[in-house]
Amino acid sequence: MSYATDKWFRYLREDVLTEGVRDIGLPEVVIDRIEATLPEVSEKAKTWMGHQWKDTRLHSIPVRGQTRRETATQFGLKLLNILSAYTDEQAWEGAPEPGEEPKGSELSPEAKRKRILYIIQDMAYSEGVVVTKPMGQWPRAFKKALKNLSKLGVPSEVVEKTREQFHFLFVMTFEQFARRYGDVFTLLNMDPTNFEYIKGENIDEADRTAEEYIQNQENPEQIIHKFDDGSYWYDLQTSNCSIEGERMGHCGDAGYTESTMLSLRKKDSKKKESKSYLTMEYREDTDTIYQIKGRSNSAPPEEMWPHIKWFVDNAGVTSIEENGEHSNDNFEYILDYLRENTNARVDGGFEERRTAMQEELDEIVRAHDSEDYSVWAEVYDEDMGQGEVYYSGGGSMSLQINLGWPAMEIGRDEPGALAWSPGSAGEYIPMDLEGNELDDVKRIPTENNWSVSNAFLEEAGIKDWAYELPGEEEEVEYKVEMLGSHDPSWEIGDDDPPRTAHITIEVQSRQEMSDDTTSFDYFATEIQSAAEDRKESAQKIRTKMVEEGFAVKNAFDAGRTEIGELEAELQNWQVHNDGAEIEFWFNPEVNDEGGRYTIIPSGVEFPVEVFYYTDPSFRDVRKQFQYVWPHARGSHAGMGKVNFSGDQLNQMMARQLTAQDVMGQRAHHKAQPQLDFGPKYAQEATPMELARDIEFIVIPAVNYFSDSQGISDVTISYRLTLRVDPNDNAEEIQKTINMVKYLNKSPEQVQEAAHEIIQLSVEPTIEQSETMKRDMLDGSMAATLIKAINRRYGQQATDGNNEAEKATMVALWAQKNWGDMSAIERTAVINTYLYPMSQGALSLHILDLTDMDNLSHIDQLGMPAGWESDVREEMRYRGAAQMVRNAYKWKGADIAQDVETNEPEALRGTVGEPVAAGSIRPAEDYRLQENINLPSKEELPPWIKTPEQYEEEQLERIDKLLEKKRDPKHDLRIYRIRVGVTLIDRVGGTDAEIGAEIRGIHGVTTVRPIADTKRAVTPTQNYIVFEIKFELLGAQSRIDYRDQLLLPHMRKINGLKIVDWTAIHQTNVQGTIRTVREQMERLEEYGFGATTGASMGGVAQNLGTVRLPDSAPRPTPTPTLDAIAQDWAQGGVQAYDFPTNTNDMRYHTMLPTMELWELTSRMQRHPKDIFDIKHQRFDAVYQRLKDKLDDPAAYEEFISQGATAPVYVAVGQNGKIKITGNEDLVWFAKKSGLEELPVFLSYQRQI
Repeated sequence: MSYATDKWFRYLREDVLTEGVRDIGLPEVVIDRIEATLPEVSEKAKTWMGHQWKDTRLHSIPVRGQTRRETATQFGLKLLNILSAYTDEQAWEGAPEPGEEPKGSELSPEAKRKRILYIIQDMAYSEGVVVTKPMGQWPRAFKKALKNLSKLGVPSEVVEKTREQFHFLFVMTFEQFARRYGDVFTLLNMDPTNFEYIKGENIDEADRTAEEYIQNQENPEQIIHKFDDGSYWYDLQTSNCSIEGERMGHCGDAGYTESTMLSLRKKDSKKKESKSYLTMEYREDTDTIYQIKGRSNSAPPEEMWPHIKWFVDNAGVTSIEENGEHSNDNFEYILDYLRENTNARVDGGFEERRTAMQEELDEIVRAHDSEDYSVWAEVYDEDMGQGEVYYSGGGSMSLQINLGWPAMEIGRDEPGALAWSPGSAGEYIPMDLEGNELDDVKRIPTENNWSVSNAFLEEAGIKDWAYELPGEEEEVEYKVEMLGSHDPSWEIGDDDPPRTAHITIEVQSRQEMSDDTTSFDYFATEIQSAAEDRKESAQKIRTKMVEEGFAVKNAFDAGRTEIGELEAELQNWQVHNDGAEIEFWFNPEVNDEGGRYTIIPSGVEFPVEVFYYTDPSFRDVRKQFQYVWPHARGSHAGMGKVNFSGDQLNQMMARQLTAQDVMGQRAHHKAQPQLDFGPKYAQEATPMELARDIEFIVIPAVNYFSDSQGISDVTISYRLTLRVDPNDNAEEIQKTINMVKYLNKSPEQVQEAAHEIIQLSVEPTIEQSETMKRDMLDGSMAATLIKAINRRYGQQATDGNNEAEKATMVALWAQKNWGDMSAIERTAVINTYLYPMSQGALSLHILDLTDMDNLSHIDQLGMPAGWESDVREEMRYRGAAQMVRNAYKWKGADIAQDVETNEPEALRGTVGEPVAAGSIRPAEDYRLQENINLPSKEELPPWIKTPEQYEEEQLERIDKLLEKKRDPKHDLRIYRIRVGVTLIDRVGGTDAEIGAEIRGIHGVTTVRPIADTKRAVTPTQNYIVFEIKFELLGAQSRIDYRDQLLLPHMRKINGLKIVDWTAIHQTNVQGTIRTVREQMERLEEYGFGATTGASMGGVAQNLGTVRLPDSAPRPTPTPTLDAIAQDWAQGGVQAYDFPTNTNDMRYHTMLPTMELWELTSRMQRHPKDIFDIKHQRFDAVYQRLKDKLDDPAAYEEFISQGATAPVYVAVGQNGKIKITGNEDLVWFAKKSGLEELPVFLSYQRQI
């Protein structure tokens, strides 16, 4: 090839055939923005940028902090809004699928509408183009969509509006693209030749290259001082520099955000960039150097020490706190140099580090203060070399095992015995009560003869147990002595259990020498874990000692043998015989395929509607179920699942099984012919033998829809376990075995008992939910709530209070539109607006109403701005799919009717005056009626204007009420919580930007990142604590706010992971919460003495005769007793810390009678003759209350005068609640049907 030809082809390749930014299929709007943002850049660079935009997907450039699906969903909603006249839900449900229409026929209107819906879905939803495809594929898809819309008959002006949305999406995404990769744009604009650095890279690689290039540019003004050897101190002017970290091989982060990082650098004449040799963290406001690190966190090389000294002397450094953290190198020499050659105070000396380590170890020891085990650790006094500080530690624990010897003697040294022979050092000799040595039981040597005792430790399995303990150099000591036995069935009044020989084993384990205190923390935790298993360990050793002949077989050993033989016969029980106890797990056949489970379905139905129609706070799964089983312990057992257990459930199972058995025997006796020999010879039912340890656990579980996370169904299962304890006597063990055998033959007894117990527990909740549903849907509850809103805010609205006007307008809007609402909408308006406003619990200063310009009809005046979102949330909770929710629009009677397929059609009409379904005002009839749907006999409230008065004044008033103001009379409470999080580099925003996102969560007022807490966790993650303040109104649960709103929303923030959080503290003192000191002083005034919960005296003995001065209004909504107990137990907050003034008594609050009824003494459900004498004995409290209830005079006095004193209720920090006085009022109220009673709360540490 000639030179000329080669030159010609190079010309073609480089100049003629080179493509430009307008040749690669970009939308015109994107081309314009590339040329505007890169004006001086070469065409190659612009074309490269265009290709990068085409290859980028939406998830790489989150718009306004949204996920790609959230951005796409908003885009889809805009398309639905534009095309709303050409889409509807009926078409989606009834029309054939695209391509399945009858051939040869024109598409029906329904089919066209369905195709339009598919076009929108293909653009924006699920696996649509915007969600899944790179942006370079959008233009073609958008063009095709516009063409198809035109073919389907959509008018050109609507198609053009759709095209504008596509245009806007291109603009918005390119702007975010330019922000996300701003460093690349900056690099190219700095110098057009900089394109050489990034050509051949993709946009993410180019972003890293650009960031490194920009940060490597040094500003001469940041050079602090140059040395003769060419090195210089360079001020990075930041506390975080990843480039410096990459240069030096460390994290590149300072410990404090207020610090600045200094780099000791030097330039090689042959290279463009300098090289870093040393990084130092310096904080000017404290005149302190915190870190001095060489490469890879090593100690600085000696030739750099004078440069460090220069900075210390010239910067006025007063303190150096480098201690070699994050390094395996020895910093002691550099620190000694600085101590001797500067005036700065240098931390990190041997004695200081020794003291600091001992304090850390002592803290760990204090944390493991226990009667069951002990740990210790001590730092060595001397330097172990290289200036390092070391310590040694250890731990100990003991076991006590009953050998079962009735008596014992200690044998003396035998005359003439050799030192190593048996008997030479003494022995523990097993004896009977007559003084004879027990046959077939071995003697145990004393510790004096090491070889013999060591053989015993191995033979008895003690050495094996000690060897499994953490640490090394285990030392075992033991002794045998006569002690009282443990009998689980022993009660006060019984004879003391007999004394038998017990062996006490104490083991000490040492931790190997270490310089890391975390190793001791781990060691102490392992010792704690071993101590928690000591019961099981003792039983294993005792079993081994029985096998080897050192211990006497007891009832448990015999029972273990019998149970082992029985196991093969049990079809409906699983036996677990490998621990300290023997457990029987009930596992019957539960289906036709022969499946057996230890967690057994009860078959009890728990309608999902219970969660729909209830107090909004009871939509929390655990709280709802805790209401069903108030006296059981609830523990989280996985997603939507809670385990409920406790003595009450165990007793209910025992009594139910006994009752069923006795009734079964009676039925059998009645069916058999008997000779009548008189009552003396009548057949009596034999009570069923019951195991001593019965555990009945109820396990309700909520299942969720995968799309909406709404509740789909509820199942309730149970688990039954019987246990045999090593200390049980033969009678107790035999009872357990007999019960297992009996129920193995009749598993239906357990299943029927469990079904009955669970059914009886859930019935009141289901009945209450049905009542609530009826009241919510027929308008009676809404009418009551609207009247309450009128009483609370009516006069204030008349006086011109803007926030009160908001409340009344929302109430009137709900009243007027009630007849046009579906069941879902009625539930939403009650739970979200009417109920909270009636209780004064809705923050009206943050309530927005829909602007008049956006109202389609005048009768929509007062509609909350977030109404449609509130309904969509209710739809989500009930399982509506995303697409159905997105398509929802408030339009009177025609909305959301098909969402809730199982709902009966609600009555429609004015609140308080329901009429038959279908009697609905025509949609076009939106004239402003004079009475605005109020009953005809009721006068128009003065704050509602007639049409003649309306226009000018109402426009001015609407503008005012849309302003956000706060009523200082509201019981607003500000709380503070600190949340520790990790932030992932290059994901999400800066600390300040993350704080701004948190501040956007509903209720959050201020957010502050605490700089001192920031530290590197990994090279790409930092830990920092955010202090967050939020507001709640009245007694709203701050725990519910944290768990259901704050933390879930924080978890949605990109790049943020929650690590831990502190307790919640209140920061203001307005409303009803006061400081503890004020509360104590008030209680002393009432006669409680100096401590909460002390015995009543003085005024407290006769509260009914005293009146208080005016006090703060009662907080609303009134919390449940369970919520009050949670606040006190978890946060130390007393929901009512002083009584509220009423006409004739002091009390804290009014509480529902049925809630108090759960705390009263009860009568058993079954006839008392079913139970043995122990269960027939009612306690004195119940008998006294029963007598008082039957007393006509006492009951008539209650009917005529009501409750003249409060019910006294004690709330403990252990979560328990107990009625301590005037329990008879609860019985009277229950009998008379009184719904509420006054309650005086006493807060105590232990109930």
